Amino acid sequence: MNTQILWILTILIFLIVEICTVSLVSIWFCVGAAFAEIASLCHLNLIIQLILFLTISFLAMLFIMPAVRKKIKRTRKRTNADSLIGQTGIVTEEINGMKNTGRAMINGSDWMARSKNPAKSILVGTKVTVKKIEGAKLIVESIFDEN
Repeated sequence: MNTQILWILTILIFLIVEICTVSLVSIWFCVGAAFAEIASLCHLNLIIQLILFLTISFLAMLFIMPAVRKKIKRTRKRTNADSLIGQTGIVTEEINGMKNTGRAMINGSDWMARSKNPAKSILVGTKVTVKKIEGAKLIVESIFDEN
């Protein structure tokens, strides 16, 4: 098989894998394969093409991937609910994991709340911090438990 076709197929395969997984791993192999394709067009030896493919792929993963991931993480929009994570509030109905009950007031809004530690109840009036969100429920922890 012609090496030019090999590198084009390699680019397409890694591109399809990246599109299916969106994991920012296989895209770097597309970059390496593109450089190998250029080497193939220049009629360089297959060993040189393979070395270019592996080296460029590795360097792209090592140096470009962290910057791209950082940029994506920075520009990702948070939902209004996500903005509650880290906020503090007050328990308005006892949070009891055994009874699957509990509510908390966070930023003036009433939310269904569950304890980060389901075995631990949190009494009315206790200050809590939102640790995460599961569906429409806030997962909270008593401020006293954090220390």
